[in-house]
Amino acid sequence: MPRLIMQIFYNMLRKLRYKLKKNSSSLFLFIIIMSIFFVVGEIVTRHTIGNRLIVEVEPSGMHHFESNQFGWYGHDTIFPARINNIGARGEDTNLAKLKEKMSIIFLGDSYTFGWRLRDNETFPSYFSDLVEDKAVVINFGMGGFGLDHLIANYNFNKNLFKKGDIFIIVLEKSNFYVPLNPYETDWKKEFFWEVKRKSAFISYIWARFSAWKAGFNPPSQKTKDPVFSEENNQKLIDFKDKLKNNKQEMAYIFLEHNTSNYSIDAERFCLKNNLLCITDIPDVVKKVEINGKEVYTVDDRHNSRDLNEELSKHILSYLKKEDLIE
Repeated sequence: MPRLIMQIFYNMLRKLRYKLKKNSSSLFLFIIIMSIFFVVGEIVTRHTIGNRLIVEVEPSGMHHFESNQFGWYGHDTIFPARINNIGARGEDTNLAKLKEKMSIIFLGDSYTFGWRLRDNETFPSYFSDLVEDKAVVINFGMGGFGLDHLIANYNFNKNLFKKGDIFIIVLEKSNFYVPLNPYETDWKKEFFWEVKRKSAFISYIWARFSAWKAGFNPPSQKTKDPVFSEENNQKLIDFKDKLKNNKQEMAYIFLEHNTSNYSIDAERFCLKNNLLCITDIPDVVKKVEINGKEVYTVDDRHNSRDLNEELSKHILSYLKKEDLIE
């Protein structure tokens, strides 16, 4: 429905363009039509797909969801999601249990968040079903995160964590090439950011525009630095040491669907540095394919719900093997 309104508006603009050139008084009519267009668009958008999820940005460049909201998320495809009382995806976290029980926290990007999937179709959600009441499971995944964002996410939410908690750090190859840049702002950026926060319709228009623009900017094919560079290796080791000093456990998941040098190098790196890592995700993918189930979401390369369900079992099996959970 919002897309239909945009098409109607575009057709009206084409008809008005000629009149505006010949008659300056038509400017008033244009302003009236624009006002009506945005009011109707806002009403229709709020009643059909609702509000876009609100994202807050810290001066460091770290961004996170505003807590206690339900809305839509995405660019090329719109899908619903709930952000709970601590800013994580899914149902509300019981704060009393958070203090009493072990927490298992998933940090990752859109794969962890569950791109194009419902709240109960993410692998943290399936994992939560498996462990039942043994632990509190938290999904702090967010689209666009890189390694630096995951570390910043941990630091931002550190007051929620305690001794004995387990962190599952999910990394796919592109995460090593997403820098955390300080948020530089001015009054124009702040104004536009606030408008997007408040307006469901403008957020929708911006999402569609971003998807359209991305189609003209394919990913760069330039040679990139190695994933397991000295700098990245040190970040991974330092993060592990930080958690260890806080009496917390962790395991890295190096996520890819088909075996490449990425998972091979990851396994070598983990063995050398005595890190707990899951690098055999391609085997999980093959298992899903053998069972005749979908691996990817529709028209996308993100995990399907079937792959997420199988992946959650694989993660639990690994944690049990390493005696991190009963």
